Amino acid sequence: SDVCSSDLMQFDGAEIGGFIRPKNVKETEKDHRKVPHRSTEKETGVVLIEPNGRVRVCIFKQEGHARDLIKASAKKGTVAYCDYGSSWNDLSIKFNLRRVNHSKEYANAIANTNVAESFWSLMRKSESGIYHHISGIHVLSYIAELAWRRENNRVSDRIKYGKILELLLKPVPKAPKFNRNVKHQMKKEGRLKEYFEHREIAAAQARA
Repeated sequence: SDVCSSDLMQFDGAEIGGFIRPKNVKETEKDHRKVPHRSTEKETGVVLIEPNGRVRVCIFKQEGHARDLIKASAKKGTVAYCDYGSSWNDLSIKFNLRRVNHSKEYANAIANTNVAESFWSLMRKSESGIYHHISGIHVLSYIAELAWRRENNRVSDRIKYGKILELLLKPVPKAPKFNRNVKHQMKKEGRLKEYFEHREIAAAQARA
């Protein structure tokens, strides 16, 4: 089932990709964190983690697009720990939100998102120390692997091996595939939104 098995969860988003190499001349350098100089290649990863170790991840163009996924992932009244990102405000209708303002503190007496943030920390370290580079069109596969590793980090290698064999033998529905050339062509044609919509559909099919 895609619904949380517990009454607690943490979720957090992180920007992925879209790095623009800064210019060497400081006088002509632009702040690429802000529009209009911000990269259009950036994506947002969202992770949901339960106390029992279950992890779910997905990629969206914007953090707010993850709201429907989060609403469908837990029952009403679930205690959800998150930050004060404006994307999460509407979730207070369904969940008991406990929030931490990261512009002032890392944690407080009632809330923290340390577990969810540690997942993205693991991803950054894996990118620099193991993979060295994560291609934008394959980023969901990379973070899905890390989610699986985190879920199973306390089980024996024998059990992990059995789970891997089970997954290999399980039929997987075909999802739409887009290579880098197709993505750049769609970007030129102003169809980048369509590309990310197909990516989200593919992710939903993979989770089914």
